[in-house]
Amino acid sequence: MNRRLAAFIFGLFIASPVATSQNVTGYDAMPDPYLFLLREPAVQKDLGLNASQMKQLVEINESFDGTLLGMRNKKDAQENQRKTDDVMRKTRAAVGLLFSAKQQERIQQIAFRLKGMSFVLVPAAAKQLELTAEQTATINAAIKDASETIRSVQSREFQGQKEHQASQRTVAAARKREQEAIVAALNDSQKRKLVALIGKPFDPSTLGRVAFKAPEVIDSGQWINSEGGKLSDLRGKVVALHFFAFG
Repeated sequence: MNRRLAAFIFGLFIASPVATSQNVTGYDAMPDPYLFLLREPAVQKDLGLNASQMKQLVEINESFDGTLLGMRNKKDAQENQRKTDDVMRKTRAAVGLLFSAKQQERIQQIAFRLKGMSFVLVPAAAKQLELTAEQTATINAAIKDASETIRSVQSREFQGQKEHQASQRTVAAARKREQEAIVAALNDSQKRKLVALIGKPFDPSTLGRVAFKAPEVIDSGQWINSEGGKLSDLRGKVVALHFFAFG
């Protein structure tokens, strides 16, 4: 039973690109990808959102798009984190009223899957798995070992296709060892909980289509040599814009 369950869990992750190669969307490295997943068409489709839910979700997302976009060029990490936390809190509250319990559970499952096997240390998962201090230490050691191996090959300059393929094999082997060590650290009850936490399969190759609503070109309402207008008024039109940058 133990071996069959372990093999089943391993198969759930090894078939995923996240488990064997670098995730081009970076979801495996994000502390919490919630705000981005809500904007992914593939996730919205997987959740089975109806027309009313989609309309309201777009409105929720767009109400915070300006804030998130505005942080891109700001170097104050603490201020950016404060704003991100605020957007996260408000978004979760709004989506909590919009999504069904099943939909909320599913988006969490997708986030766990994208994280890879190391998701077991995410507080929400670790709490449900009831990891012991010894298990946590063992899992941390496995993750650290894999991360160091992967970092050692990914930090090298590109030296050709053969070198790249060799690096990818090294990454895959490191991830496999990591997964095996984590699964081995869990008891049968925890393994069954793990299967429930990640739910049905999700194809990560469908991700990477996040879009944010562009802010208005100017916020003063005053234009030179033009009547101006909002972006919504210019939809479908070709616009030539000249601006002066001072700094």
